[in-house]
Amino acid sequence: MAYISMVEYDNASPEAKQAYDEHAKSARITNMKKTLLHSPPAFKVMMEWYTLRDEAAKFLSPLEINFYCYAISSQNDCLICSTFFRKILRDDNIRFEEFEFTARQQLL
Repeated sequence: MAYISMVEYDNASPEAKQAYDEHAKSARITNMKKTLLHSPPAFKVMMEWYTLRDEAAKFLSPLEINFYCYAISSQNDCLICSTFFRKILRDDNIRFEEFEFTARQQLL
């Protein structure tokens, strides 16, 4: 099995440290992100999700954004993304089996 190491902050390039520091102001640095920091351009492309989230926040609530992103991830068969958003929803005590969606949430 292939294994790509995670970037350790102390050994990171100046560009990777800058990307790490900037991102850490608003979000967690996960193991996936530490791995992506081997290539600051790859990291930047993946982190554009936060730019999209900020745009969606102009007309959707945080919960609605997470429902929408989970739906997109599930329909695209992206296991990593759908697992990520399902965990966020679970952490917000959303249980799909029991949750009563509003009409807008159901649409999303």
